[in-house]
Amino acid sequence: TMAYTKKEVVPIGDAEGHIIMLGVSSGLNSDTSTWDFMEGATAINGTTADLIKGNGPQAGYFTLSKDGNETVAKYSGTIKTVLSEDKKPITSFSGEWKYIKCAGEYEGCSGEGIYKGHFISENAYTVEYNGTITQQK
Repeated sequence: TMAYTKKEVVPIGDAEGHIIMLGVSSGLNSDTSTWDFMEGATAINGTTADLIKGNGPQAGYFTLSKDGNETVAKYSGTIKTVLSEDKKPITSFSGEWKYIKCAGEYEGCSGEGIYKGHFISENAYTVEYNGTITQQK
């Protein structure tokens, strides 16, 4: 679960509901695999989005840090927003990621995968990522 620590929204004005957004969010990593990868690591997510009525592309960088170990993944995907029956927005997102840096215990690693998530409030969301990591020692 991640929560925004900084969020800037700029209306574009060319179409109803068109914005660009820059956000930084943080949380703690929880690993559900058998490997226990970066369990309890600090998670920082820097993201950009170009949205029309809550729909459009997103891209950013996701960093996990723990005990001098760090992984940085670059991601890109799509945000989708639909209205519930009572006209409240339901926003989800999904895409692909790839490691661009690994340090400490994971030095020289490579990996990639997919992610998906959804907002649980205006400024908080949950995200699950799945994929592979290969150690090069």
